[in-house]
Amino acid sequence: LVFEGRQVPLGAKCGFRLSPTEPCLDIGSVWFMFKEITGDRPYTQDVAKRRGFRYIGIAHRGDLCDWLVGRLDWCRGLVKDVIEGRKRFAEDPHAEAKRRRLRQRAEKDRVSSQEGTLATIEQGAAKPLQVKASDITYTDLLTRVRPVKELDVLVRCPGRTIPNADLILRIAQDEVENRHGRRRADTTIKTPGKLPLIQELERWVEEDKGNKPIILVPCNKNSPVNILNAGKFLQDGRYEKTDPEHQRFFESTRGEYVDVVRNIGGKVWTFEVRDTAKGFSKAQWLRVVAVIADGSPWQFTGWPFESVVDLFTTVKGVFFREVGTLVPLHVREWQGGIPQM
Repeated sequence: LVFEGRQVPLGAKCGFRLSPTEPCLDIGSVWFMFKEITGDRPYTQDVAKRRGFRYIGIAHRGDLCDWLVGRLDWCRGLVKDVIEGRKRFAEDPHAEAKRRRLRQRAEKDRVSSQEGTLATIEQGAAKPLQVKASDITYTDLLTRVRPVKELDVLVRCPGRTIPNADLILRIAQDEVENRHGRRRADTTIKTPGKLPLIQELERWVEEDKGNKPIILVPCNKNSPVNILNAGKFLQDGRYEKTDPEHQRFFESTRGEYVDVVRNIGGKVWTFEVRDTAKGFSKAQWLRVVAVIADGSPWQFTGWPFESVVDLFTTVKGVFFREVGTLVPLHVREWQGGIPQM
């Protein structure tokens, strides 16, 4: 590793330790943990061991990552004297003495346990083990239970997000649902990130039935598709030209919006067809899924998009070409769909 032009070996000790009774960690283990976590890659004991680094559990790495990026002034596990340069790693007599006492106590307990076992065997006090029919052996346990190695990965600290937690919970949910042979329709596991538009629309509709997806059509009585005939055309696939009487009194005969019901992917959706976006809120713009254009640039005046291309890369753009007509050149540059009627 290179810090400020100085090369530091990966095995060099740093001013961080997992507990007061343990020595300071090598800087390579901290670097590897931070690189994997920030890169949204799996970080487990097996991965760290395979790369030759010490594993840092979730109880420590959350605050440590925040301290490394400057969100916290201090975190648990930092050795203040070492960080500030007042003490070397070998100059920590308290931790070394505590580790020595723990080793002596463990050795004493081990010797006492062995002596007690030998005395029991010599006195013949050991009784035969009573085995019940309902008892299972350790081998049976291993065949019936799927061991979980990374229990600390499943623990959520209050106010802190665990990397890959959503992926782990989704895998566990799939295993529960498929335990008896049932299969889900969609078995793909999506990594955390932005939700697809259809999932956002489903969530909005569940919150409020009035949050219907919006389709914008031209506010033009001479357009092949407008709010007067869009209902039958988009719902039933039946195109009818607007009669002269309705064209003459277009402003008074058109409604504020028209509902269109379609079955998409086995689910019934109700779309709201409008011909004006005046006064649209941000929530309404987020619900816009398609725009039907008539070829006139003024149709998009006042819309919150830098260009028509930007609009049609955000929502679905459609220009219906009538039979016997040509598509204007500027419409072809809009990158929208051009179906023939």
